[in-house]
Order: sequence, then C-alpha cells, then structure tokens
Amino acid sequence: MVAEPTLAEVDNIVGSLRNAAAPGADGINAPMLKASPALVSYLHCVVCPVWRVCKAPVDWKRALLAALYKDKGDKRVCDYLCGITLLSIPGKACEALLLPATGLTAP
Repeated sequence: MVAEPTLAEVDNIVGSLRNAAAPGADGINAPMLKASPALVSYLHCVVCPVWRVCKAPVDWKRALLAALYKDKGDKRVCDYLCGITLLSIPGKACEALLLPATGLTAP
C-alpha cells in the first residue's frame, strides 16, 4: 500500500495548479488555495481520508457546463457555441496526487 500524501506533497501540488483555471461549483480557485496555508492544511486533512477509503466528496465530482461563443456566426445558434466543463480545483489537486500513486495517466 502506498503511504498517504504528506502536507509538503499537497503544498507542492497546490503550488503547481494553474492560476488562470476557473473555479468549479465550490467557487475555490487556485490563487485562493495558494494564498492560504490554512486551506492547504485543510485540503490535506480532506485528502487523507479520501486516500484511505477511495471515495471523493460529491462536490469534487460535480462539473459546471458553460457554453462559450466561438466568435463566428449567429450567437443564438448552438453550432457556434463551444462547451467547456469547470471542475473543482481541490478535486484536481487530489487527482494530481492520486494519479502517480496508481500508475495511471490523465486523459
């Protein structure tokens, strides 16, 4: 069994998150996590039980779908819109911790 992530590992992952990434349904963005050692510590306290029981919080699995205009054609026609998915930033951090331990790669 692989050891739980340390606070330093969580801090390194949070530090590597992109600042420009839009927050998910929870409203937490990367600069917010990076600016607060207390939030990083809290994230570590949440990640450790996730690691042990292999079950992530429901909010980390929720995604917001947003339609963006492609700058061509009629804005009212769906063919000219591009869909994006906004995922939870803490969920992305947890994924970045878990993937190397499992030997899998992100799609």
